[in-house]
Amino acid sequence: MTTLTTITTAARAALLPVALTIALTAGIPDAAAAGPPDPVLVYTFDADDLAAGTIADSSGNGLHGTLVNGSTAVLVDGAGGGRALDLPGGAAGSSGAYVRLPLDALKGKTDLTVSARVRWDGTTAPWQWIYALGKDTTRYLFTTPYNGDGRLRTAVTSSSAGGEAQVTGYTPLPSGSWKTLTVTLDTGAGRVTTYLDGAAVASAATTVTAAQLIDAATTSAGYIGRSFYPDPLFDGAIDDFRVYGAALSAEQVAAVAGGEVPTPTGLTRAEFDVRTTAGTPPALPAAVRASFSDGYDREIDKITIAPFAQRRG
Repeated sequence: MTTLTTITTAARAALLPVALTIALTAGIPDAAAAGPPDPVLVYTFDADDLAAGTIADSSGNGLHGTLVNGSTAVLVDGAGGGRALDLPGGAAGSSGAYVRLPLDALKGKTDLTVSARVRWDGTTAPWQWIYALGKDTTRYLFTTPYNGDGRLRTAVTSSSAGGEAQVTGYTPLPSGSWKTLTVTLDTGAGRVTTYLDGAAVASAATTVTAAQLIDAATTSAGYIGRSFYPDPLFDGAIDDFRVYGAALSAEQVAAVAGGEVPTPTGLTRAEFDVRTTAGTPPALPAAVRASFSDGYDREIDKITIAPFAQRRG
């Protein structure tokens, strides 16, 4: 657990000021604390023959993917050695390559984690979906590096776009370098959370389960590199694409990401004005923006109140 700068907030009971001390903390996972469960699907791309049109699943579950328009994809150096799949992007309906995922990646699941090492090329055509898990535009889970506001966005819904639970970063996904992007769908906590390089970016409340992303008529689990909407195809490279039939803990996400997990370095806002009665804890912001050691700002939502300070006259 890392504790950031203490925030002092002025609160008033009638006309008497009350000094409160609010300790803002961020749970920084220990990557060595717990290992993740076995994934249900793993695409490393290391031994794939793109001309064959099959993306091999190395999990041992036989959930091989289908490469569509494979002549426009290439294998490039991967995030940590080996190979990665580089996708050309392009307009919806173009000849750009993408991967179709087998239905059993989602079938029978309740909780879910999807993780991939991503090197986005930085093309700012909005709404390129890195992956689309689900059936169609009525039920899905996706992440885009650059939404209509130019920000990293994850969303999940089982009732079309109007029912989306949205998790939005403060800026786009950093481009031109390898980043580990992980999303957990945790029905026990009722949250969908986006992680970048093992550290949580933000989360949102949701009641959607993995099982609700498909129905009896669904024939595949979705795509890598393509949206269910007529959005641009993803332009960038994908490596180590994984699906787990469980919501990984923060420690497990850090273990999957590997390396040093980014840590908070400061707060973008250090004071808040609140109004409360004496002896009553004030309403606090749900989350506070913080800068992190990797240069990507994230939300911190673990805010606690220290005992009340002595009232000032």
